[in-house]
Amino acid sequence: MDNPSRGSTANSLMKIQVMEMGGDVDVDLRFSIRWNEGEWDKNDLDAHCTEPDKNEIYFNNKISQRTGGWLDVDIIDPEKGKPSVENIQFKNREKMIKGEYLFRVHQYTYRGGDKGFEAEIEFDNIIHTFKYPYKIKNDEYVDVAKVILHNDGHFELIRLLENSEEYAKNEANKIAQAYKERGLILFKK
Repeated sequence: MDNPSRGSTANSLMKIQVMEMGGDVDVDLRFSIRWNEGEWDKNDLDAHCTEPDKNEIYFNNKISQRTGGWLDVDIIDPEKGKPSVENIQFKNREKMIKGEYLFRVHQYTYRGGDKGFEAEIEFDNIIHTFKYPYKIKNDEYVDVAKVILHNDGHFELIRLLENSEEYAKNEANKIAQAYKERGLILFKK
């Protein structure tokens, strides 16, 4: 399996969890975040995207009329024992504005969780993963990445948050376990 920190064409556990929460993952560009794994993390983290025209997609402005960008999963109160996810998706790159999209995470309400978050950006069937394993202060923003939509329609990723090889290996193991638990086939021969 490809190293998810460098990009992977396989599904991910986070992608599966977003789908289970009703999020659309069959899109041209996706930004998902996950927290509240293991120890109960009651924080209210928010996925944000600032578009090239400075419009911001977030909990208070969930749909961009101009680009079709949409925050389609928004968790406010994490449940004990259940990972929390949020998802911003752009269904069709042809509707998107050419330019730079900034993806970041905002600690809207700090409620004692100190484990940070994981994030994914997916485009062109490649999942790019990120991990921020640190406490986020109340009202703090963490920039994850920029995605540039070029005039010829291709995306370019600029990482603002780096990963570790250990995280990539752990994520690969989580994916295999999630497939097994759901009776899915990870690889076809």
